[in-house]
Amino acid sequence: MSLLDLMQGLAESGVRVVLVGGMAARVHGAQRVTDDVDVCYDPAAQNITKLVNLLRGWDAYPRDMAPGRPYTLSRAHLAEHDTIRLVTRHGPIDVMRVVPGLGGYRDVVAHCDTMQISNGLTMPVINLEKLIRAKETASRGKDIEALHELRALRALTHAQHLEDHTHGAEPAGPASPPPVSQRDAGFPNRNRPAGN
Repeated sequence: MSLLDLMQGLAESGVRVVLVGGMAARVHGAQRVTDDVDVCYDPAAQNITKLVNLLRGWDAYPRDMAPGRPYTLSRAHLAEHDTIRLVTRHGPIDVMRVVPGLGGYRDVVAHCDTMQISNGLTMPVINLEKLIRAKETASRGKDIEALHELRALRALTHAQHLEDHTHGAEPAGPASPPPVSQRDAGFPNRNRPAGN
């Protein structure tokens, strides 16, 4: 299993989430490898029920809990925490009710674009400007390291827009990043067809 399977499952389930964090940075073109998926979820009751059922089906278990202890993810557990760090049979996932520096789902979804993750898979992804703000707010060691690359990507995007404007062309949207593959996302190839 892989992080792509995890994101595919989220997309196919109809759970309303926005991709944030390291995998969002990858989709925007960053090269830093990430080992988990971070999503901000819609706290509407029906959506939470879908999310809980999906994660239970993946045997979700808190990453900070000693292995072997009985645990079943619940709506109440989600409500108690802004972020829950889980491991699933598809890989690690952080489910976030609030993204530091950005707010809840309504705040995040207002600043996202639907982007291609891999062939046949698209998801809502936080835009680059707001991703930078979230990293600045979190300011952990790995976030500070990631900021250099994200700011460089932002500068490159601005330069491309300026060049388009200078030459009188219609401003192009952000360049579509190459699809995230199992290899470049930092997890092993599971004999998927090339391009998935």
